[in-house]
Amino acid sequence: MSILAVPITTTLLPAFSKLNASTNEKIKRFYRLANKYTAMIIIPITFLLIILSQEIVDVIYGSTYTSAPMFLATYCLLYFLVGIGYLVLPSLYNGLGQTKTTLKMSLITFLILAVLSPIFAKTYGVQGLIIAFLTASTAGTTYGLYIARKAFKIELDIQEQLKIYLSSALSSIPPFLILHFTQLPKLLDIAIGGFLYLFTYTTLSPLTKTVTLSEVRKIALITQKIQFLAVIAKPILAYQGMLLQNKETKT
Repeated sequence: MSILAVPITTTLLPAFSKLNASTNEKIKRFYRLANKYTAMIIIPITFLLIILSQEIVDVIYGSTYTSAPMFLATYCLLYFLVGIGYLVLPSLYNGLGQTKTTLKMSLITFLILAVLSPIFAKTYGVQGLIIAFLTASTAGTTYGLYIARKAFKIELDIQEQLKIYLSSALSSIPPFLILHFTQLPKLLDIAIGGFLYLFTYTTLSPLTKTVTLSEVRKIALITQKIQFLAVIAKPILAYQGMLLQNKETKT
């Protein structure tokens, strides 16, 4: 996930720095779009990794690592925090020069992790450490969101985020059925399951109005700045644009 997360946060940092002298309204609008687009990329991939965690570990490391799929799936839960700003909030504060807020977020995360880690690790082992990290990260991100709301009037668009989570969850059904009702080789499970998930999510997003035609065009411009992401995104965005244009024509 870091392969995707790091380029996104790196791209957002200079974008937010350009808003340093802007009004709260501009910051609020840009944050909403940045958080939505980030969630639209990260949330579905998180669902997919959780579904295919067993197959991915088996292909890469073999079937001897019996606990690894559970660890991978549990760690991936961290990226569900993207919807409340887990990746975008640090870029917002660092870009606007408010690094003290970023430091406070990190300190909250560290202190809660330091307290919970020994307790959870003693009871649940490695899984407990991951849960402690998830809890600490949730607290740090929640604090960051609270400050964003207080300082810039940034509100969490619950309806918009729910559409992303719902589309991502529903897209899990086809690969889930493939994994549980067929006996295919693991690599083929990953290939077919991944394709079905991507196709379903790409189709549901415009149909549920999770994304609009103007947003598809904006996302295309944003992804052009991240080379490897642009290669993946181009055919997907073209397909979504076609669906949205057909939908507008019918209405």
